[in-house]
Amino acid sequence: MRRILTIDGGGLKGTVPAAFLAAMEEQIERPLYEYFDLIVGTSTGGIIAAGLAMGMPARDILRIYENDGPRIFPTTNWLSEKLVSLTGLLHAKYPTAVLRTTLTEHFQEKVIGDARTRLVIPSWSPTEQTVYVWKTRHCGRFRFDHKRSIVEALVSTASAPTYFASSRKNGGTGLIDGGVWANNPMLIAAVEALGVLKWEATSVHMLALGCIEEDFVPPADGGLFRWAFAAAPLFLQGQSRSSLASTCLLLDDRGNPPERLFRIEPSAPKDYFKLDGAKGIPELKDIGAGLARRWLQKLQPVFFTAPITPFVPLPDDAPDSAIA
Repeated sequence: MRRILTIDGGGLKGTVPAAFLAAMEEQIERPLYEYFDLIVGTSTGGIIAAGLAMGMPARDILRIYENDGPRIFPTTNWLSEKLVSLTGLLHAKYPTAVLRTTLTEHFQEKVIGDARTRLVIPSWSPTEQTVYVWKTRHCGRFRFDHKRSIVEALVSTASAPTYFASSRKNGGTGLIDGGVWANNPMLIAAVEALGVLKWEATSVHMLALGCIEEDFVPPADGGLFRWAFAAAPLFLQGQSRSSLASTCLLLDDRGNPPERLFRIEPSAPKDYFKLDGAKGIPELKDIGAGLARRWLQKLQPVFFTAPITPFVPLPDDAPDSAIA
């Protein structure tokens, strides 16, 4: 059996999967990373994925949302929220420097190669108009990323358009949020498992954590103004559903519901929780903990009975064809 954990993007709504994992970790014997052969996360999910892969307890990752979330997305009252929104019409709403400083406080000088299990974090290069996926050295062809700063990878994957500037403006690589193409990274994980790691499709079990799915129905008819507000949630919804369906096909798990693929994503009314809404953190935390309580009995025998074989990254002189 091969076990994969994926975590969606969603800003401060990442409190839900962080709280879910923190509650789940209280019920198992070992750190969470010891139970997953591969962890994949986009944007806020990339921060959680990296924390777990580096050996950080899930409860400490949850505290990043509780303690640092309001510092990264600082709005204190109605007037400040409106001012931030007006700023966002012409410039990024929040300073990327605060995000970078916060991540540096928690990850310090760690590099991607310090991960204790296989790690994949999607980003996007707007200048080259292509995907950029940060990875541990679990394949001989991956010769660069394991030496790079994990903070740089996380700033890039979390630089959501309109919320943060491209990381290039802050001395980084010029990448932006992986959510523009892989907000739900299930398909990325499946491709990595089958195409790179050459795992048997039927051996793969995947736990896929979403943040909050909005109860959203696009306008049946409307012009540019109405669609301007509907486009982003519509594209995210379409990408997520496509990722789920394609993953079921690739992993040959086509049941309803699938047998080896566990997708957990609570729903809420549209705009009830916001990507940058720090006021919703306590309620989001409760939702995540409640989900863990309901799912524990079903997930524990599949994912949390025995640890994986420890991950050993490939040495620098490994041939391109080598797989760890």
